[in-house]
Amino acid sequence: MTIPNLELHLVIRRAVTKRPDDLLDDAALLWARFEVELMPIIGEGGFHSLFVRSVNLTASTYAWMSVKELRQPDPVSFKDLMSLFKDREANEVTEAIITLLIVFTDILATLIGLSLTTRILCSAWGDDAFDLSVPEQNNER
Repeated sequence: MTIPNLELHLVIRRAVTKRPDDLLDDAALLWARFEVELMPIIGEGGFHSLFVRSVNLTASTYAWMSVKELRQPDPVSFKDLMSLFKDREANEVTEAIITLLIVFTDILATLIGLSLTTRILCSAWGDDAFDLSVPEQNNER
């Protein structure tokens, strides 16, 4: 199943915003699942290089979200970034996480193709994440 980039971006947005009260835990789980699926294909070094590149590109929009801000040795993971989110507004954190995932998947799609990227994400997140026919739920509680 291949879907256009814009639909993949919608899948990412919906996956991240599915449960706003559990945003950071859910986002960490999404990244962990993505990492597990990708590591056998591009290796640990490849994954971390792509992740750091994506963080650096995302930091052009969200300057506070920089690998330099972490002041730690490589490899940097999504869980390491969570310390940068603590003093930010929820909407800003949500958009930064979505942007990071979109940048990451766009770079990956450029390298290995959109079809394979979509299949990897589908394997990592499940088919239900890609069901765009289901209307988006109202996240208010």
